[in-house]
Amino acid sequence: MKLGIVTPTLNAERYLERCLDSIWSHPVPGVEIDHLVVDGASTDRTTEVAAAYPCRVVVAPDGGMYEAVNRGFSLVGGDVIAYVNADDEISPGALARVAECFGADPGLSWLCSAIELIDSESRSLGVMRLVPFSTRAFVGLGWSPIYSMTVWARREFINQVGLFDPSFRNAGD
Repeated sequence: MKLGIVTPTLNAERYLERCLDSIWSHPVPGVEIDHLVVDGASTDRTTEVAAAYPCRVVVAPDGGMYEAVNRGFSLVGGDVIAYVNADDEISPGALARVAECFGADPGLSWLCSAIELIDSESRSLGVMRLVPFSTRAFVGLGWSPIYSMTVWARREFINQVGLFDPSFRNAGD
């Protein structure tokens, strides 16, 4: 299985190394990773940090995060794709679990998981898990309790539902 990961960046030097370590320090046998860092023309050392890892880097000014994610989704390889922001980290074992879930269920279109919020010292601030809910209950909320950085989807599903609307500068996901 091939997992595609897009990381949009803009002056993310402060956080990026921890993000990249979380992706590349836990190889999964039988799983190939295509990781694309899409940088919006950073003026710090973001691209230098990224160059130290086995990811590809594309640099071009853009119209914001969602335009960068859309560009990345169009360029990254992978049967299953996600985006991981530069200030996010993937838990050890998470990539193996993603591959396991999609490998076990060919009908699975997308999945999401819990999120652990941590501070700058990696101390846990809390864990949030979704509870099962119906489509009606989800729509009735009026907001989404799904954290985008935990969503992985088959490419076909992304193609079916479409890319992000870049006119939403914040919370477009």
